[in-house]
Amino acid sequence: MTMLMIALQEEFVMQKTAPGFPSRWFVPLALLFTLLFGHATIAGAADNDAQKRLVLAANEAFYVAFRSKDLDAMDAIWAKKTKVSVIHPGWNTLVGRDEVMASWHRIIKSGGAPEIHAIQPIVLLTGASAVVLCYEKADGSYLAATNVFVQEDGAWRMIHHHAGPAPTAGQLFRGKPI
Repeated sequence: MTMLMIALQEEFVMQKTAPGFPSRWFVPLALLFTLLFGHATIAGAADNDAQKRLVLAANEAFYVAFRSKDLDAMDAIWAKKTKVSVIHPGWNTLVGRDEVMASWHRIIKSGGAPEIHAIQPIVLLTGASAVVLCYEKADGSYLAATNVFVQEDGAWRMIHHHAGPAPTAGQLFRGKPI
């Protein structure tokens, strides 16, 4: 039954839309799936692939919140009990939830935030924490991104985001696949 729930969550989250649902409902529903179904698998699954899919779902929920300019969804994705930080391209490092959320508010409300899509995500899973390495494609250019997640209240929550300049497509990841 747990694998069925993971498959349903993954199908919904990875499609990024659901027929008949307004886009503003996507992120809250994706987070609900993670809370409802993620808790059972986080507590007892030995299946790293299932956990990686849940991390990828949380990572995609972050990008959907950004693209849809949904500050409530962005707030829900970030950890509340664990210290958080962010390094936006060209910014100084921000530490603390108030600073991090204020930065997302400024970026989203400025109207200049580009439409960013995560491509080629790779999950490095270590127990109750995970790192997603990916590239962000925006306006024909690429940024390298690192997103760090921890398990908090039965769901994967972001504790760090860092993005900076990257090479063009075709020169992205090098070395052995993980």
